[in-house]
Amino acid sequence: MTKTPHIVIEIVDAETDAVVVCDTLAHCLSSDDGLAEEADAIVAALERGEDYLIGGGAACAFIIRPAPQAAWQFHAA
Repeated sequence: MTKTPHIVIEIVDAETDAVVVCDTLAHCLSSDDGLAEEADAIVAALERGEDYLIGGGAACAFIIRPAPQAAWQFHAA
């Protein structure tokens, strides 16, 4: 598995663009086995500057993307 970068992410509803979760990528991966299985693909997409679609295609329900810089102020280093 790719080393998980220390980054704050948002998981958003793909239909409404409403933020569902704002947390560190490492915490989200450790808390959700399904996301953990996709860790390499998620990290690769984020490193390329792309959003990661959970489900993909027409079944896409959520999007993982870097959180805005303003969210980082709440993250304890």
